[in-house]
Amino acid sequence: MTRILAPASLAAMLLGTIVATPGAAAIALPDCEGIVAWAAKAYTVDEAVLVRGGQPFRTGAWLLSGFKDEHWLPVFGAPFPQTTPAELATLIATAEACRREKRPELLSLPQRHPRRNVLTAADGYLLRAFGGRQLTAQTAAPVLARYKAAYAAHAAAIAARDRQLAALQSLPPTPESLTALEAMKKDRALAALGPDLAAHMTRLDEARLDLSDAMVLAAAGKMADFPESLEGLRALIAYRAQARQQLARLKSRKVQDFLAAERERTNALAVAALPEFIAELQAAPASAEGQATVETAVSRLFPQQPLPRNMRDYRRAVASRLAAIEAEMKTIACNATLAGTDLGAAAETPLLGPGGETSLGAFVCALAGEGLAFGEYSKPGLFGSTHELVLQIPSGPSFTLEMKLVEAIQGRPEMLVGVRRKDALREEELTMQSWQNLAAGLTGYTPPALAGADLLPAAQDRLDSTPQGCVRSIAQQSVTAFPVLLQAGALDRDTVRQFALLGALGLVGIEEKSSQNASYRSYRYSLTEMAAPYFKGQHGLCFAELAAEEISQVSKPIERGGRKLVSGILATSVSLPDFALDPRFAQAIAGPQQGALRSLIAAAQNGRLMQTKVAFVETDEGWRAAD
Repeated sequence: MTRILAPASLAAMLLGTIVATPGAAAIALPDCEGIVAWAAKAYTVDEAVLVRGGQPFRTGAWLLSGFKDEHWLPVFGAPFPQTTPAELATLIATAEACRREKRPELLSLPQRHPRRNVLTAADGYLLRAFGGRQLTAQTAAPVLARYKAAYAAHAAAIAARDRQLAALQSLPPTPESLTALEAMKKDRALAALGPDLAAHMTRLDEARLDLSDAMVLAAAGKMADFPESLEGLRALIAYRAQARQQLARLKSRKVQDFLAAERERTNALAVAALPEFIAELQAAPASAEGQATVETAVSRLFPQQPLPRNMRDYRRAVASRLAAIEAEMKTIACNATLAGTDLGAAAETPLLGPGGETSLGAFVCALAGEGLAFGEYSKPGLFGSTHELVLQIPSGPSFTLEMKLVEAIQGRPEMLVGVRRKDALREEELTMQSWQNLAAGLTGYTPPALAGADLLPAAQDRLDSTPQGCVRSIAQQSVTAFPVLLQAGALDRDTVRQFALLGALGLVGIEEKSSQNASYRSYRYSLTEMAAPYFKGQHGLCFAELAAEEISQVSKPIERGGRKLVSGILATSVSLPDFALDPRFAQAIAGPQQGALRSLIAAAQNGRLMQTKVAFVETDEGWRAAD
């Protein structure tokens, strides 16, 4: 081997300086076979770079692997920066001579011969790395300077990469750590990593994902700290809104874990907080302000999704309290009206009103509501039976209603019924029917429309008679009969995947039967004990329970075919088993039922009522849902 003198200072080498040290150790120049082996080995690493002409190396953008210590040192005996311009010129000349010497042998070997592959790799590497140029010590100096600069930049990039990798081990899951990661990615020194840069950036991206995942899981875990009370529920809802806003900027693989924890904790706290919520509603005063407070109580408590699964209980509590407040307000107003009269205990006297049995006091309050002022009330004398009620028309004359106690409703106590209406100009005798018509006109009474509550049993009967939330097929495979036998071919991969998801949820047992052709193995799917209650024969697997909650916007009855028909808007709540809220369950749904079942899942998760238009027909047995 030829020995070439080289500088002794490694620090000077990394800085790219040339230090002339007479008598210093020289790098060793290998023979032709050694150069071929070095070049061929490096080519396998640098091939992707070299097909672009080796420009990244020659321009100093990054360092080819052949000149890195792990490849250079075993061959040349000293780090590359110890090379002098004269040594580089000698190396380039030797390498080019070697390449030309081996060319005939390369061309003589058959294609795919192992030796030909080695020589081809070495030939390409030497030609592209050194360019086949002839250099002197003088002309090699600027070339070597660029090479050494690339070496130093690569060493600095390695050091920067290693510092970053070490720092990753101690980064806490905080927004500040994500900012630090972004700064790492922008470190310009990393550019000299060359082809290794992409792998390092991937590692930093993975670290960002890991940090994001940890932040999301920490946020999910914190929800367990909120106590099961109304105060805890309010704090949880405020926290989850803040957490969602902060986590929205993260790309995390644990979003579903956060959402699952959010739903679970919201549901648990909503169940525990309901009695306190009802107590707060009861404390609301019977006034317009109290009414407004109760009306907005649910929207203030649950301003955003997800809503709890017992949301209907909260809505029922509000509806119940609103009805009570309305009754209390009417009672308060009526008591104020009666306080200005001389009725006294007579206010409790039963009276036949336009809608049936009521009381004299309630009748007077209804009259006052229509603007008729109370004048006076006279009880019958010792031998009389006529009660007189004098009323004042606003900006008009007064009139008198004469009433008597009669058995107006069979089996009920006697009640007051108007028998005569008289004023200064005329008198009118009243029958029972004309009295009720007159009372209706004076009080503004209108017969109540058919109440939605009267139709709820018929709506529930219809819901109960038809299975809901059914899966009738998996891909093209019917699930209306079990066990299901399936031959898994290339066209059935989605089917196998979907059944596998149901298997993972514990709904089906999977038995695999091997065959000579591995692509067409047979599978046998059977219902598990957990799934058996949900199997409804021809309907398939049916998972939803629907409850009729309320019917609103009930239309006026119309006659058709001798029957009365009405329509309305039915609001139903949805209950699903816990496994149906697992994301894997939604992934296992395919076919026409997918959209409907996913809507049921969303409603069950959020406690949202589903609304549909329904029609009812009156029969001899009562109302039933129309076909």
